[in-house]
Amino acid sequence: MEDYKIRLEYVTKGIKSKKNRKVDKDSKDVYWALRGISFDIYRGEFFGIIGMGGSGKSTLSEILAGKAKQTTGFLTMAGNTTIVSYETQLRRDKTAVQNIQDAITDSSIDYKNSDQTLSNVLKFADLGVLKESKIEDYSPDMRARVELAMAFFIEPDIIILDGVLSALDDIFYQKTVDKIKSLQTEGKTFVLASQDLQQMEFLTNRIAWIQNGQLMDIGESENVVMSYLDFVAWYDGLTDEKRTEYDKERDAERKSFNVEALYTQYKETHFDPDMPRSVELRRREAFYNGQAFDNAKYESKKKKKKNHSKLALVLIGILILAVAGTVSAKYIQTNNAKQESISVDSRQKSSIKVKELAIAKSISASDVSKKGADSSKKIASIKAASSSSVKQKNESIARAEAARVSEAAKVSSEEAASSESVKKESSEKKESISKIDTKTVEIGDGDSLSSIATDNDTTSDKLMDINSLSSNLLHIGQKIKVPK
Repeated sequence: MEDYKIRLEYVTKGIKSKKNRKVDKDSKDVYWALRGISFDIYRGEFFGIIGMGGSGKSTLSEILAGKAKQTTGFLTMAGNTTIVSYETQLRRDKTAVQNIQDAITDSSIDYKNSDQTLSNVLKFADLGVLKESKIEDYSPDMRARVELAMAFFIEPDIIILDGVLSALDDIFYQKTVDKIKSLQTEGKTFVLASQDLQQMEFLTNRIAWIQNGQLMDIGESENVVMSYLDFVAWYDGLTDEKRTEYDKERDAERKSFNVEALYTQYKETHFDPDMPRSVELRRREAFYNGQAFDNAKYESKKKKKKNHSKLALVLIGILILAVAGTVSAKYIQTNNAKQESISVDSRQKSSIKVKELAIAKSISASDVSKKGADSSKKIASIKAASSSSVKQKNESIARAEAARVSEAAKVSSEEAASSESVKKESSEKKESISKIDTKTVEIGDGDSLSSIATDNDTTSDKLMDINSLSSNLLHIGQKIKVPK
């Protein structure tokens, strides 16, 4: 399968009858300019968009050009996107050279290559002495030359052409077409929306035909143009009454469009039956907030996170088993020492009893008068020795018990120290974040966590830490802190 550079999935655009009113799935009196547009634009392709007036073609072009945001669905731009519009993006109070230098500075072009890039842009635009004049003094044709030259030589990847070709004279138009064909062979992607069917059929590889807010046809340019012309001929052949009736029916369809049914279609296509409820809710929120991400990459990222979580649990389990094994080994060692001590004591007591019996027999064979005195002394001596042995044994047991208690206390102390270290690291991280000098920004139309991170020279992970975010999903109107 070819690599896509632009992917649209379930894209809609709802317009309220009253101004400044947010559109969502529960909104009433909404005119749906787009109703579930989905297609891919591939690497190295020149893609065209056609449609009758009011079809939604211009609305789709504005979304692709970044001038408007979809109401639902997903738009993925897999590369650096440049918009060349009839409404110039240049600073009117600066010269062409200054505008080009600013664009090169904002790009990732190396400093050593910046002069060559500037020279290439100026040579292609062919401005002559006007290169040092302010943009406000340029004609539409000259402004278009500057913007096209900048798009062609300053990190071209995806180039959206928004009505700019019509401003060119014949000579520069042909020069532009030749350059586009050359860039296509290098894998650069172009998108053009136009009513000029001859131009579209000549320039583009594929065309999408938008009618009544829906994708009517998509395919090779020649085939789609023929289908479109057949429809136009049929439409123009209707009587005024039939044409009015047709238009009313199509308008009614756009007003009664059920966006919830579109979400159900998306759910049936992309959701697994055993998907957790929490994941489904996040996906639903992303769908209705028009988040810009690729569903396939989103699923891959979730799978990686799940695998990482499993690995973390395994490592924690191994660590717990290792600690438990160490404590158990030390306990067994201490207990064995205690049992050995008790066994020695028992053997000593048995030896003492044997000696007592031997002495008693010896006494019975001696003189009775002498036996009494000698026996008393020997028994006293034996009892003293026995008492001393028992005392030593008790002291040995006491020392063993003290050693076991000390070892257990040491293990407990080490575990407490480890826990305290984790808490300290967490506290230091929070303290470090709290010291960051921040400002508050409000999430606007088209903003994402990665774009805000780029605009504020930071990273998405850092923004998630500063704002204690559990995910990278944002919604319009949300306020977050960013480093100053």
